[in-house]
Amino acid sequence: MLTSPTVLIVLGGSGFVGRHVIAEAIAAGCTVKALARSPGSARAVQAQGALAFLGDAERPLDWIDETAGAHAIVDLLQPKFPKRLGQRALARIAAERVRFTSGLVAALARLPDDRRPVLISVSGIDDLAPDAGGNISSDSPLRTNRHGFNPIGIPVRRAIEHSGVPAAFAYFSTVYGPGKGFADDVFPSIAAGTWKNFGAPSDRTALVHVDDAARGLVRIAQSAPAQIVGRSFVISDGDATGLNDFYDLAARLLGARAPGRVPGWLAKLVAGPALIETSICNTPVTTSADALPREQFRYPSYREGLPATLAALKA
Repeated sequence: MLTSPTVLIVLGGSGFVGRHVIAEAIAAGCTVKALARSPGSARAVQAQGALAFLGDAERPLDWIDETAGAHAIVDLLQPKFPKRLGQRALARIAAERVRFTSGLVAALARLPDDRRPVLISVSGIDDLAPDAGGNISSDSPLRTNRHGFNPIGIPVRRAIEHSGVPAAFAYFSTVYGPGKGFADDVFPSIAAGTWKNFGAPSDRTALVHVDDAARGLVRIAQSAPAQIVGRSFVISDGDATGLNDFYDLAARLLGARAPGRVPGWLAKLVAGPALIETSICNTPVTTSADALPREQFRYPSYREGLPATLAALKA
């Protein structure tokens, strides 16, 4: 890790993970600059202590000079996802992400070598196939079959690798916490008694609390380029969590009745296969110790992270 002050650029700083990355980076002593789409977004990131610069993600040449001289640029931008993620919607989102990423790396390539930040690309563990040991880890190759959201993540990585700009690749398991779809949809549905569990009783999932996801990402971004460029990093709490245990505990904590169940085929029909596939992870997941050592997780499992999440939402 660098000992001198670090300047980090955050794209998507007003989003769910982005807000936590800004907070963790500032707490770690970094100077943070964040791209903002609008004056409202700029005010939101400035309220957290970051510097904001206005710009359109689709036009990186207009603002790429703002990134010159920074240590790393963390890309957390995501198009808005619809309620149901069918194949057509997934293809549209993938094309949008690849188009933006291609523009971003082309803009970064225009900066002088000694002023170009390392690009930290963020995706999900859907992109990774089990390695030779049967685990998903930093040694895992990219999948060769479609699974979950990897029709988005894998083409993005390929575009970055093809560009030749210095980059590292961070892979999250499912991120939960006080925000995103959990706050807007999942927890209200559980509280109302309308949430339905899905999957087989033996199915498992892989989770990471947003605080730990952000801390791991900041640690990667603060590292010396020689230690991270070209590498993959997996950030997951590593707990062997039953797929529906998380939702069952949420119901108990919310004082709601236990969720009912629907068959997997019906869940895929309603939500789209990508969302259901990404929710089920029956392969062990090993977090990268040089991203965030397991013993340093604030929330080593959902059993600690879920009560803290609900308390934060109530507050």
